[in-house]
Amino acid sequence: MEVNMDIVPDSEAATQPQGSSVVSTAPNNSVIGALVGIQTGRDVEISNSYELDFDTIDGKFNESPLFLQMNPFEMVTSKNLPITVYESIIDIIDGQAHTLFIKSQYKIETGEAERIAVDHVAHTTLGEGGEGSSRK
Repeated sequence: MEVNMDIVPDSEAATQPQGSSVVSTAPNNSVIGALVGIQTGRDVEISNSYELDFDTIDGKFNESPLFLQMNPFEMVTSKNLPITVYESIIDIIDGQAHTLFIKSQYKIETGEAERIAVDHVAHTTLGEGGEGSSRK
């Protein structure tokens, strides 16, 4: 499976300061969201993402989800971003069907506007009083 994605919407929630509008009921204050895009066979192109409130309603779910994990606290020691993409598979364990996630390959495609935005986010820190931000 090949996954192409834009990274600005995904990185937005991870870089918002504490006390912002990001509200999550997921465990460990995770941000739960939706990935919007197009799937053609085993190729997926993610063009947008947005935050969702987490609540199970009627037990309905996507039977073959794609899971994108962004860890903003992971040390970036190379040119790779702290992003991992997983695809789901169904495996039979002890006669029972279980959904498992395996790592998938991905490729990030960006335009000039996204590169500028990501560069700005990467070099922004909280200001002295904790209000606003300043560039390093």
